[in-house]
Amino acid sequence: MAKRGILYIAAEYRAAEVREKKHEHNFEARHASGYFDRVISVHPVADLVGAEKGRIHLIRFTKRQLVVEGMSELYRLPRSLLPLNFLLSQAALLRVLKRLVHKQDVGVVAATDPFLSGLLAWALSRMTGKPLMIRIGGNYEELHREAGALAMPRLIPSYRLQQAIGRFVLKRADLVAGNNRNNLGWAIANGARRHTAIIPISGNIQRVHMIPPEDRTRGEETFARLGIPFGHPTLLYVGRLLKLKQPDEALKAMALVVEQEPTAIGVLAGAGPMQAELEELADRLGIRSRIYFIGQTTQEDLSEIIPHCVTVSPLTGLSLIECGLGGSPPVGYDRDWQGVLVQLSRACEGLLEAADCLHDCAPHQQIRRAGGSAFPSG
Repeated sequence: MAKRGILYIAAEYRAAEVREKKHEHNFEARHASGYFDRVISVHPVADLVGAEKGRIHLIRFTKRQLVVEGMSELYRLPRSLLPLNFLLSQAALLRVLKRLVHKQDVGVVAATDPFLSGLLAWALSRMTGKPLMIRIGGNYEELHREAGALAMPRLIPSYRLQQAIGRFVLKRADLVAGNNRNNLGWAIANGARRHTAIIPISGNIQRVHMIPPEDRTRGEETFARLGIPFGHPTLLYVGRLLKLKQPDEALKAMALVVEQEPTAIGVLAGAGPMQAELEELADRLGIRSRIYFIGQTTQEDLSEIIPHCVTVSPLTGLSLIECGLGGSPPVGYDRDWQGVLVQLSRACEGLLEAADCLHDCAPHQQIRRAGGSAFPSG
């Protein structure tokens, strides 16, 4: 059988982050259950999330997968020429990727968003003659309308520009795959006109989250190691600390619950540019001593603490499914795809309603009762 290769451009996680979180299956899933023998995973602006500047990094992630980490500032140019540096840096990345496509016999070029990653994937597709696939993991119109959030605010600071780039890319994609019907509907409304499909993100779940909650026995030990007191009603947010994910809304909901249930605590598991802002917000809300920022956490540790928590999800992705699998009753906004997953009684329209749901769930005996019904039946 002929070997198959795919190149994925995704401005999400660096290789070091994936290893730190022990979430290697997120990258491994790009092999599509073995359909693709070789995968090239590309982060186009890895220096914005901690990679060493000055060169494009090629990292052998596994025997079957190569990671390429590009730069937003590859060259030593004055700050006044930052836009030019960015364009030159992305052009240099495209030249490297073009060589790899031919050398590795890549058959498909894919991107996990229709914005910067999608634009680069479209350019590479044109340069190499390979078909273009775009995966859609959000309803970006709804996110902007409800929360004023942009997909990539540092690089694409205008919603009008974001929308124009998205439509340009979607109209030219050979295949557009949404994570769910909601996300695919946004793509179709914004120009996807050729082949479309739904490819659930559940295939990216690390296998440790498949262990039944009652078989996860190291919860108290894991709480202690992470510096979190055990035995309190615990509210958990899992996700990157980005405006798009609205961790500030989660924190405000936690504050309302703590006001009603003084023994409750909040845990934010994730890292990102909003951390300092969130710590200041916790101070202003008078709950800093009740909130634990545990940073980037391994999937093993998350799987152990999840069964002892109520999940707070203004808008999260894969982590919401993982928390449900761990028996954690989710409370989330009825936004984007979440209304499909979160049971109706806990899909909330606003902050006060979310706080009421959380307060109802907060005692541990309620968590135990609700744990088995974290997913709707049918």
